[in-house]
Amino acid sequence: MGKITLKKILAFNFKRLSLFLCILIFPNVSLAQETLETQKGLANPSETNQEESEDQFRPAEQLSIRINIPATRLDLYLNGEFYHSYSIAVGSLRYQTPVQDFYISRIEWNPSWYPPDSDWAKGESVMPPGPHNPLGAVKLVMQNGILIHGTNKPSSVGRAVSHGCMRMHKQDVTDLAWEIQKRYSEKANPALRETYAKNRGRTYVVKLLDTVPVSIEYSQVELRNERLLLHPNRYWQKGFQEQLEQTLVEYPAIELNVALVKKLDKMRRKRTVELSIEELQVMSTPATAAPSELSPAGSSNAQDALAASP
Repeated sequence: MGKITLKKILAFNFKRLSLFLCILIFPNVSLAQETLETQKGLANPSETNQEESEDQFRPAEQLSIRINIPATRLDLYLNGEFYHSYSIAVGSLRYQTPVQDFYISRIEWNPSWYPPDSDWAKGESVMPPGPHNPLGAVKLVMQNGILIHGTNKPSSVGRAVSHGCMRMHKQDVTDLAWEIQKRYSEKANPALRETYAKNRGRTYVVKLLDTVPVSIEYSQVELRNERLLLHPNRYWQKGFQEQLEQTLVEYPAIELNVALVKKLDKMRRKRTVELSIEELQVMSTPATAAPSELSPAGSSNAQDALAASP
């Protein structure tokens, strides 16, 4: 070990004294310098600016999605107003689609399928993009592994047969994905759709600048344009009569007696039944409700009701 000379001791003490006087006289300068050095070590200014710009982004036209499981239907809203409906497949009774709020954060065109950590997917291997891929042409990514995506089984759309995700026909899901992408990302050039279609073996990931809210609900009864929609009870949930009463609360002339509720429940067992308020009122009036009018095979009203399907 070298000798510690008097010169070294004095030099060391002088540096310490200078630093002490600098902090004592100019505390703000020292603090500012320390803060600047910390920022340099922890954050890239360009990344910080990018995050701020993403946080501040708000689309000129805002989209939201509402999914009704019993109806096997996805409704798209533009600025809070109904815009378009799409038929979907939902989870089966065993693998139910969860009733909760989600949001779409990114879009993947020509996605690969990766087996999820679930019993039904054991032994399965990764499926690259292509005609046999179960995700189809595009997937809309949400949370907890729940997706809205295409399918290689178009006949499944309109039924409760998936493992929890929502399947859509190819044209419908690509239209929906593009409606979102052109408003929520910088990749809004229409020519991109042709690029995605031509390069089916390549995956294109589009991160959205803002999220699209998705509300998933379980409504067995709906009232749309003065038409009552009675949907199949796909998950065997209770509450059909309560939903009927809540939906028809503004129509006191309609008497929901036990016999009528049972009849309506039976009519919608396999598929959605649509009735006008006038038809329902006639059915609820004991003096005019003949047995034929309460039977799906009887009157023309009941035949029309059974003609509707998801």
